[in-house]
Amino acid sequence: MERRKFLQSSLVAAASASVSINPTMANDKAPTQKEVYEWREYEARFGSDIGQLENYFKTALIPALNKYGVKKVGVFKEWRPSDPAKIYLLMPYSSLDNYQSVNAKVKADVDYIKNSAAYNSIPADKPVYNRFTSSLMVAFDGFPTMVVPSGESRIFELRTYEGYSEDAVRRKIKMFHDGEFPIFKRAN
Repeated sequence: MERRKFLQSSLVAAASASVSINPTMANDKAPTQKEVYEWREYEARFGSDIGQLENYFKTALIPALNKYGVKKVGVFKEWRPSDPAKIYLLMPYSSLDNYQSVNAKVKADVDYIKNSAAYNSIPADKPVYNRFTSSLMVAFDGFPTMVVPSGESRIFELRTYEGYSEDAVRRKIKMFHDGEFPIFKRAN
């Protein structure tokens, strides 16, 4: 499992639907299919052994996802842990159908079942986390697929933008398409 440090703030991709911007950012290529992302947030239980969760990711979940084509799985920890601590997973899928198909295959996969046995046998009175939440998101038109940075250690900032109406959210997304994405690309 490759660990990346993560600075929590909020999430950019929270409301990426319904902006009619050229999906190729003003070039003449055909539009690219937008990926679907599953974002999981695990809230650790105070005093729990997070290593059990990390081992589950490393030996069972991520290898199973990789086996079925989900190769760019991100595991993030907070730079300065909150209380309770949180661990995040980001999993890209080529489509909603791919998300459903891969998850069905993983659940039935013999290696996944075998490799997750220790994790699944954690006693109910010693849980690793209080809860986890899962969100599905659709990529922006201007960034239809995930761009994975180079392998060196990095700090990532998570941002959430909220709007008071659908039009306000549309305008915020347009701001990213018109000004922010070209900056992101120039800065690598």
